[in-house]
Amino acid sequence: MTDMKETISLEEFRENAEEILATLGKRIGPLVLSVDGKRMAVMIEYEHFQYQEGLALAKILEMRREDSRRGKSRSAKEVFEELRAELRVE
Repeated sequence: MTDMKETISLEEFRENAEEILATLGKRIGPLVLSVDGKRMAVMIEYEHFQYQEGLALAKILEMRREDSRRGKSRSAKEVFEELRAELRVE
């Protein structure tokens, strides 16, 4: 887990939003916004967010493939048949 040390207040962000957003992509880590001293939001460059989303999706797909290899998955047909039976839908 990333140590999110760089924290700024929402007030500071409002005062310097243009500059902060312009330098967001040059940061090594995320920027944390705080409200009344509580960490409330994390900001990262959009391209970095997309990259992280892709990594997460790849991990999920690999986990599903592993489940399938181990016989821990079912076909969509089996799942829908079970749902129809439970819901009494024909």
